[in-house]
Amino acid sequence: MSASTQTAGAPSMGDDATVELSSVAGRNVLGIRAGIQRDQTALKTLQEYINTQCN
Repeated sequence: MSASTQTAGAPSMGDDATVELSSVAGRNVLGIRAGIQRDQTALKTLQEYINTQCN
């Protein structure tokens, strides 16, 4: 096929393909999510401390 006839189309919105993670990848995602939640809790606690003690 010549270069002039090749086109790159955008993926369609109708693709119903599903993606499944391996068990290891799934555990990694959940571990990362838990770490993010811990970090958010720590940041909230520190912000509250700063707002009450440093103002």
